[in-house]
Amino acid sequence: MEYIVSGGFLGTKAPLFMDITIIILILIPILVGGSIWLVRREFYDIHHKIQLLLFIISFLTSIYFIYNVYFMQDVKESIINIKALLYIYSVIFLITNIFWYRTLKFALEDSLRRALPGLYSKSHKKWGKVTAISIGANSIIYIIVYLIISLF
Repeated sequence: MEYIVSGGFLGTKAPLFMDITIIILILIPILVGGSIWLVRREFYDIHHKIQLLLFIISFLTSIYFIYNVYFMQDVKESIINIKALLYIYSVIFLITNIFWYRTLKFALEDSLRRALPGLYSKSHKKWGKVTAISIGANSIIYIIVYLIISLF
């Protein structure tokens, strides 16, 4: 377990788990954008698979991050109130995953009925935009937490 909280590979004071997590959480919005680009070119099946995979990766990575930061001794003794940022991150994380799950669930139901693109495509597009913004906010908050932890 010691190797997880030892220094990371990005050259900061942040632990290894945070370096791995920041790479993943920076790539996710980029990959979501690529997935949206694919659906605009009518590659619906690939878009669906990428979104499902990114949802699972994002969910597991965020849970891993929250767990590790919450139990890090160095963070608990920090001058800056990291726990407050962690709570903000957790709320944005939950909102993001609720939106993302909802969007995936309704798209899957429409896909099973062979109704895509169709009746609910406008709603899916609207909620997809909200989810994409939330995914970006999730990554930005994580970058802020990472920078604070790596500086102190």
